[in-house]
Amino acid sequence: ITLSREQALERARSAAQRAAAEEGAITANAQAVAALLRQAGIEVTMPHLEQRLRGRDSMADGLTGQSVSAAPEAQLLTNAVRHVFEIPDAALTRAFKAAVLAFEERGCSEVETTNWFRMRRPSFLAIRTVFSTPQGYRFEVEFHTPASYQAKLANHDLYKQIGRLRRHPEPDAVQKATELVQSVKDRCLEVAIPPDVASIPHWGLPQDRRSRAAGAFSLPAAERASQPAAARSARAVEIMAALGTRPIVLVGMPGSGKSTIGPELARKLGLEFVDTDKHIEARHGKLADLFQRHGEAHFRALEAEQIAGLLENGPCVIATGGGAFAQQHNRSLIVEKAVSVWLDTNPQVIRMRLRNDTSRPLLQGPDGNDKLSRMFEERTPLYQQADIRVVPPHRQDKKNAEPCVKALHAYLCGGEDEAAPTPANKAPAANEMPAATQTPLAMPTPAAAERPPTAGTSGTSGAPSA
Repeated sequence: ITLSREQALERARSAAQRAAAEEGAITANAQAVAALLRQAGIEVTMPHLEQRLRGRDSMADGLTGQSVSAAPEAQLLTNAVRHVFEIPDAALTRAFKAAVLAFEERGCSEVETTNWFRMRRPSFLAIRTVFSTPQGYRFEVEFHTPASYQAKLANHDLYKQIGRLRRHPEPDAVQKATELVQSVKDRCLEVAIPPDVASIPHWGLPQDRRSRAAGAFSLPAAERASQPAAARSARAVEIMAALGTRPIVLVGMPGSGKSTIGPELARKLGLEFVDTDKHIEARHGKLADLFQRHGEAHFRALEAEQIAGLLENGPCVIATGGGAFAQQHNRSLIVEKAVSVWLDTNPQVIRMRLRNDTSRPLLQGPDGNDKLSRMFEERTPLYQQADIRVVPPHRQDKKNAEPCVKALHAYLCGGEDEAAPTPANKAPAANEMPAATQTPLAMPTPAAAERPPTAGTSGTSGAPSA
């Protein structure tokens, strides 16, 4: 359901009551972890103790207008209880790793970590981790340097102003909010990046493990460290070094595999995965309803805003909607700030995947096949402007991200995979054409081949030839 202000206040009231009941044990654990860090010779303070419980009105502000579970018992906010560890720059990385282990030894499982220090133009700086108690209640801990904590305090009023503008738009609200966000980012740019902090990846439990009953999921730090096994492979390390602060953006037709290959690619590289369509749906409801109520132009504006923000947040894997790269503004930003990968899936394969799909607003109606054909014709020349073209494996192996890894390595690092053919070890189904089995995987698209080398690449003088 999408929460009205009244519903948000009611949910916030329940959240505040639950937080008050859980806070004592959480705070005791946090203080015990801080004490252990001090015993290990790490200077740590907890400057946010008085604000460890988020206010009801603040929670209601965050929930108003959000699409959430209708179940009244669902925990909608992870920061109703939150703590801050302030640690000197030189010790932050070591302290974070030690703290995660210490929390887990007390039965608090790490659910999700976001390392804002890795982002290109952040509007906030800290390592923010969501933990779950043994009973399944989630809370947050922020790991700050002294400078990043001061930036958080200095930006606090600006965050509130931005929130008010978004909830109560004025005639020039967009311009005002843009200026405020820029002020926040400028202040964050003044904060020094702690040593070795980039070694801490964005990380999260798979969704199914997050949603299990209380106490049913637990991933010890030792197991967590080995989770994205491919992320520590030599090829993945080289990709990440050459990628720098750029995200990887998957583009292509609806049904080409962006949302299925994307999470696996992110896992192999140790990155966060973001699906722009799902993010928009989480905030504004189903895409079909959004198109019906407000039209495509409104959706494209939301999509453009989402993509522009994600491109400033550093390395991650982004799956865009099928029409996103067809928009000139989005395409220019992606070309400038990211490495784009076109999943050039066979049209017949896409038709098979979408034949019973009613979630694609632009392909509905009795002439859906004709619409899809026109879409192929119109968008293919635009997709060709992506940096890399990848022909995904057959649909039986649609989550296989290895071709993307090879293509990225070839493009960014000039590796030996430059002319690796698409795997042909599986015969296609009788009603499915082979997915161009002899097409090179790491094939820069025509526009990319003419582009100068991307800053930050290593071991190559530019995009490899096909």
